[in-house]
Amino acid sequence: MYLICRGECDMKQNKRAMLLIFTTAIVTSGLAILPWFII
Repeated sequence: MYLICRGECDMKQNKRAMLLIFTTAIVTSGLAILPWFII
């Protein structure tokens, strides 16, 4: 039971980490593209 709970908790943490990386990547690429639209 403990191992199953731990596995689910790890999955939640991994999802949160992936979301953070995904958001950071989108923001970074957005900032990189933005100046081209301004110019």
